[in-house]
Amino acid sequence: MEDATVTQLQRLEHAWHAKGSQSYADPRPATRRALEDMHPQSTHKVAHVWRTEKGNTITTGDVVIFEQEGNRGVGEVVLLYNSDGMDFVILFSWERCRYQPHSDSVRLRARQSPLRICASGLMTSLIVSTWVPDHVVVVLLPVQFR
Repeated sequence: MEDATVTQLQRLEHAWHAKGSQSYADPRPATRRALEDMHPQSTHKVAHVWRTEKGNTITTGDVVIFEQEGNRGVGEVVLLYNSDGMDFVILFSWERCRYQPHSDSVRLRARQSPLRICASGLMTSLIVSTWVPDHVVVVLLPVQFR
């Protein structure tokens, strides 16, 4: 069923939904102060849901595939926000382990390396096994990323 659904979504020529941030809210005081440090003289809003081009929704705390400068990575979403009309995501990037036994899954070390990228680099959310920081976690890859 997953394969059939993914195939149908990929065959859609035009997006049938609103992609990008679905709604914005004012940030909490601590978050606002952190955003003001990164983007002084800017207005800030946080987003709670990001929708990818293929209809997949991503929220804070999800583990996602992202693309940055042509390279793909996996990480946990910490914050989605808008600053002066541009959407960004802060995430903890995870690193691949050397031994990769299956093509439909990947083993990653859940090291919390902070990274900020343009939110348009978010590709899809993933299913992960239970994880603890700095331990190995198994991530199941959707069909189109295997």
